[in-house]
Amino acid sequence: MSPLWSVHLTTHIHSSCRGAITRSVLPQPGVSTVDVNLVLNSAVVVHDPDVLSIESLISGIEDLGYGATLVDFHLLSKQVLRRTTFGLVGMTSSACSGSIEAGVKALPSVTSVSVSLLGNSMEVKYDPSVTSLETIIETVSDLGYEALQWETSDAEVSAVKATNERVIQITIDGMLGDSSTKVNARLESLSVISFTPVTVANPRSTIKYTASESLSIRTILDFPPPLKATLYSPPSIITRSRDVQERETWRVIKLFFISFLIAIPALVIGVVGMSLLPEHNAFRQWSETPIWGGAMRSVIALWILATLVQSVVGKHFYERAWKSAIGSSKGRWHWSRLIHFGNMDLLVALSTSVAYLASVGMMAQDVHRGAAAVMEFGGSGTYFDSCVFLMFFILMGRVLEGRAKVKTGDAIALLGSMKPETALLVSSEQQPEKFRLGSDGFPEGYSTTLIPVDYIEIGDYLLIQPGAVPPADGTIISGSTTFDESSLTGERSIDAVMTGTTNLTTPIVIRVINIGDETMLQKIVRAVAESQSRKAPIERLADSITAVFVPAIVWLSLVVLIIWLSVTLSHAIPDSFLPPNRTSNGDRVFFAFEFAISCLVIACPCGIALAAPTAQAVGSGMAAKAGILAQGGGEAFQMAAGVDTVVFDKTGTLTLGEAVVAGVQAAKGVDDWVFHATRLMEEGSSHPLAIAIAKYCADSYGTTSAAVRLLQSEEVSGKGVKATVALADGTQHWVFVGNESFILSDNHGRVAADMLSPQVRMWRESGYSVVLVAISSIETDGSVGDCIVQTFLAISDSIRPEAGSTVASLQASGKEVFMLTGDNEITARAVASKLGIDSEHVVAGVLPQGKADFISKLRDRRLMKRNWYALHATERRSVVAFCGDGLNDTAALAAADVGVALAHGSQVTISAASFVLLSKNSIPSSLITLLRVSRKVYARQKMNFGWALVYNVALIPVAAGAFYARNHARIPPVWSALAMALSSVSVVLSSLALQIGL
Repeated sequence: MSPLWSVHLTTHIHSSCRGAITRSVLPQPGVSTVDVNLVLNSAVVVHDPDVLSIESLISGIEDLGYGATLVDFHLLSKQVLRRTTFGLVGMTSSACSGSIEAGVKALPSVTSVSVSLLGNSMEVKYDPSVTSLETIIETVSDLGYEALQWETSDAEVSAVKATNERVIQITIDGMLGDSSTKVNARLESLSVISFTPVTVANPRSTIKYTASESLSIRTILDFPPPLKATLYSPPSIITRSRDVQERETWRVIKLFFISFLIAIPALVIGVVGMSLLPEHNAFRQWSETPIWGGAMRSVIALWILATLVQSVVGKHFYERAWKSAIGSSKGRWHWSRLIHFGNMDLLVALSTSVAYLASVGMMAQDVHRGAAAVMEFGGSGTYFDSCVFLMFFILMGRVLEGRAKVKTGDAIALLGSMKPETALLVSSEQQPEKFRLGSDGFPEGYSTTLIPVDYIEIGDYLLIQPGAVPPADGTIISGSTTFDESSLTGERSIDAVMTGTTNLTTPIVIRVINIGDETMLQKIVRAVAESQSRKAPIERLADSITAVFVPAIVWLSLVVLIIWLSVTLSHAIPDSFLPPNRTSNGDRVFFAFEFAISCLVIACPCGIALAAPTAQAVGSGMAAKAGILAQGGGEAFQMAAGVDTVVFDKTGTLTLGEAVVAGVQAAKGVDDWVFHATRLMEEGSSHPLAIAIAKYCADSYGTTSAAVRLLQSEEVSGKGVKATVALADGTQHWVFVGNESFILSDNHGRVAADMLSPQVRMWRESGYSVVLVAISSIETDGSVGDCIVQTFLAISDSIRPEAGSTVASLQASGKEVFMLTGDNEITARAVASKLGIDSEHVVAGVLPQGKADFISKLRDRRLMKRNWYALHATERRSVVAFCGDGLNDTAALAAADVGVALAHGSQVTISAASFVLLSKNSIPSSLITLLRVSRKVYARQKMNFGWALVYNVALIPVAAGAFYARNHARIPPVWSALAMALSSVSVVLSSLALQIGL
C-alpha cells in the first residue's frame, strides 16, 4: 500500500451537510478517514493518492454542491500506534461485548480490540492520526454504551528504563496572581527531566525526574507557604473497573427498587384482587366495575402502573435496545446483518413492549364494547400486570448477577488492598551498611518520620515494625525476622521482603528496591486483571454462540407468533386449549403473543457468556492466593488442564539454585590471576553456577587485584563465557569458563596430564556440576597458544526437598516427566535417579535452541487419550508444560503449550511464560497446585457452559409451546422472566463455589 496523504480543504458547510460530505467521500476507494469541522468550515481527508487523486477528491465534493479549496497536503509520518484502555458502562452479556468489539474493530487503523465483560473495560490499539479517541467513544455511544477513557500509552514502548526514573502528577493549592511563575521557576531549579508548567487555571503539573539523594518526591512537594503541593495519584484500572461495576449495579438497584414499589400494588390488584379473592368479595367486585366504557377499574389501575414501569424503568432498556439495533446498521447493507444485531436489552424491550401494546389494544377493545357487553360476556383480559412483573424479575436478575460479578474479583481486590497507607522513613544523609536497632526497636542515632506510602523513593530506608506490612519491596539491611508470605506465595521466607507480606517477629530496616506499580504485589494484581481479557477457546465458542443468539431468538419468536396466530385464528385448536372465557379473536391473538413473549424473555444468553470468564476470574484469584501468577488468562488455564507431559529444567527448578563450590582440582602452579579473572567474568551473571563460582573466587582469593584487567567478554548461551584479560606484565590471555563441551570441543582445549584423575567422574556420578577453567596465551604477533585446562570446579546444588514427591505425584497421575538441562549427562542422570525420573527421560548437554526443539518434538507426538464421555481412546497431540527460570529457558517456555516461569528468573523469561510461580521454596509442588487449579477451573467452565446452554435450549421449546398439546405445558411470560434471571445467577454462583471447594 502506498503512503497515506493528509489533505486539508476549506468548504462552506452547515451542520446538516456534514453527514452528506462524510457519507459521500468516505466510501470512495483509497479514503481512510474524513474529519469535517463545522467551526472552521474545513475538512481533513486521509487518503491514498495512487488510488484517488486530490483533483478527483475536490471534484466529488463540488458535485455535492459545496465549494472546496485546497489548503495543504502532506505525507503522513510513520505510523505510531497508541494503546488506550476504556471503561465500558452498560454491558450485560457477551452479545454486548461482541457488538462493541466488532463496531470498534471496523474503525480505520484499529489493529486490535479486547473487551473484558467482567472488567467492564476495553483495550484498543490504533493510530491516533487516523482514528481519534472521540471517534472511538462516539462509536461505542452509537452502539448504546458509554465509554470512559482511562489510560493511554504508546503501544510499542521500550522495556528498559532508568531504575530511579519516575513520573508523578502534583497539584499546587494556594496560587494567586503571579504564583504560577514562582512555582514553574522552582520546578525548573530542581533539575527535573521535564515538567508541564502550571497556571492559576490549571494548577496540576506532570513531572518526570530521576530520584537521587538531593532530589526526591519529598523535595519536589516541599513548597513554601502559602503554597501547598499534593501528590495526585490517579485510580488504577482495577479500581476504575470496580467503580464502573458498582455504579452500574447501583443504577440497576434504583430501577429495581422503583419496579418493586410498582409491583406491590400490581400484585394486590392484578393477582390478589382479580384472581385469588372469591367473586363475591367486595374489593374484587369494586375493582371489576367498568368505569371507562367496558374497561374495568382494575384494568385502568394496572394500565397506569404498567405505563409508569414502561416510561420510567423501561426507558433504560428501550434506549439501549434502539442503539444496539441501529448502531450496527450504519454503512453498506450486508445480509449478515440479519443474524448480527441487537443485544439482551433488545429482547427485554421487545417482550415488554409487545405485552404492553397488546394489552393496550385489548383494553381499547373493552372501552369500545361498552360496560354492558363486558359485564355480560366478560372483558377481553389484559396482561398489564405481567409487564410490571417482567421488568421486576428481569431487574432482580440483573441485581443478583451484578453483585455476584463484583464478588468474582474480590480475591484480586483483597490483594490490592494489602499495601499500607503510611511508612516509617529512616532519615539518613548517608547510606550506611547497617543500622543499630535499640531496645525500643528504633535505629540508634537516626530519626524516623511517618510519611504517606506514595512519598517513598527507591533507595529509601524504612523501619518495619512487628506485625506491620512492608509498604514497598526491599532487602533487609538491619535486624533479622520471619516474614509470613502466605498471602503471596503460600510459604514463609526470610529472603527479599515484599509488600503484602507480614513481619512476624522483630523490627527490621529495609532498603527499598521497588515502589508503586513495580512491586511484586502490584505486578500480581495487574497481571491477573490483564489476563481476564485473554479468552480461552471455550470462551470464544461462547462468544460465537451469543453473537447470533439474540437475532436467532428474535426470528424464532416471530416464527412462533406466526404459527400460533395461524392455529388460533383458524380454530385449528379446540377451545379447551384457550384460557377459560377467553375465546374471542382478540383473546386468541393475545394468547398467541404470550408464547412469542415467553420465547423472547426466557432465552437469555447471559449465562452462556458468563460461563467461562467468571470461573476464570475466580480461578485467577485462587491461583494468586497460592502464589501463582496466571498471566496467560483463560487460554493458559484450559491448556494447563490438559497437560500430559511435564518438562523440568534442572538448575534452580528441581534444585535449590543455591549452588556452592564443593570441590576444586587445580593444575600444579596455577596462578592466582586465573581465579581473579574467573571472578570478574562471572560477577555479572545471574546463573546459580556463575554466582557460586564468583563467590568461591572472592572468598578464596579476594575481591581486589591489580594483577588482571578484563578487556572484553562474551557469554555463549548454554555453554559458558570467554574473555580476554591483560596482566600487569603486559601479556594478554584468553580465559574460558564453561562446560566440558565448550572447553574441549568448541575451543580445542586439553587437560594437563597431572590433572587426569577419577575424581572428576566421581563428582559427576554424585550429581555435581563440573565447570572447567582454561587459558590460552595471546602472543605479541596475535597468534593464540594452546588452550590448557587449569581448574576443575565441582559445584553442588542441593535437590529441593519436595522435588521427589512432586515427580512421583505427577507420574502417579499419568503424566510423563522429563528433565532438560545444559549440564553434562552423567550429572543430569545422577540427579534424575534421585528424583525417580527415568534415565530415558533425561536430556542433557542441550543449548537453548535445543531445548526449544526438544519441546517442539514432544508436542508433535501423538498420544492415545480418552475423554470421560468417550467409549474409545482417540489419538491427539501431546500437551507439554515446561518449567524453568533461566534466560536460556526462554525459547523452551515460548515453545511449550504451558510455560511456567519462576519469579526469581529473568524478566525476559517471565514475559514468555503463561504462569509465574512466586514461591521460592516450593517450586515443584506449586506446579502441582497450578495443574489442580487449572483442571478445576476448566471443569467448572465446561459445567457452566453446558448448564447454561442446556438450560436455555431446553426451556425455549417449552416457552414456545412445543409441548402445549400435552397437559397444556407452557411457561407464562412472568415465569419466563424469573427463569431468565436464574440462568445467569446460577452460573455466577457456580463459579463462586470454586472458592469453597464445591
